[in-house]
Amino acid sequence: MSRSNLLAFALMSFLVLAWSPAAQSAGDPVRGNTLFHTTYHCSDCHSANPGGAYATAGSTVAGILDAISNFMPDLGFTLGQKPTDLADIAAYLASVAPGSPPPPTGTTAVEYYYSDWNFYFETSFPAEIAALDGGAFGGAWKRTGQTFNVWTQASDNPAAVPTCRFFSTAFAPKSSHFYTPFANECDIVKTESAWQYEAIAFYIALADANGMCGAGTIPLYRAYDNGMGGAPNHRYTTSLAILNQMIAAGWLFEGNGNTMVFACVPQ
Repeated sequence: MSRSNLLAFALMSFLVLAWSPAAQSAGDPVRGNTLFHTTYHCSDCHSANPGGAYATAGSTVAGILDAISNFMPDLGFTLGQKPTDLADIAAYLASVAPGSPPPPTGTTAVEYYYSDWNFYFETSFPAEIAALDGGAFGGAWKRTGQTFNVWTQASDNPAAVPTCRFFSTAFAPKSSHFYTPFANECDIVKTESAWQYEAIAFYIALADANGMCGAGTIPLYRAYDNGMGGAPNHRYTTSLAILNQMIAAGWLFEGNGNTMVFACVPQ
């Protein structure tokens, strides 16, 4: 066996022993995209838009190891010391390989809580989430740990409807946000001077006449504080247990009279 082949064999043996199926399943395709194009400059030698047989061959850790052990052993040693990088690159190539499923649609709405006001707030806007997580408003708003899925555009799902987002400072010193996916409610609130229409917050689905959610969606509940503390506030949750806790604390549910479902969100 030649020295180069011996080196390739040794490298392959070392890296395969260092890897496990769990490492492969942990790959992050978004980070892998950055690693492929920017960190390791793979696109300098390969296509900037990998696909076809090349992406299929590199869509597993073993496939990448096989290629670099034969052609770029030095890079193999580097990646062998960074197993997360290798798994992420493999996940990225798997995401663009022929026959790979389309990327998931939608995003996540995150819930925050301001204890001084006993107020809840939800947002799916990345910049807003980053600001609140980064300590905006003196760090007053804290994550509750609750989230729910939403769609970002109407084309994400045939059942998706826009959710209007309103803001009010009419209850100073408190301010409040309000969300509704109901077109008539949105139109009414737009005429009220106390509320300012801000934007479409996200897209969700409406329950049917019986208060039931369609396939692929789960119930979203809305609780109203009934103006306690001098200002209106709503809490949106997919947890029936949390809704019941809010009702026990004096809040009112706003939804179907039988199921208490307000709307429906992606699973």
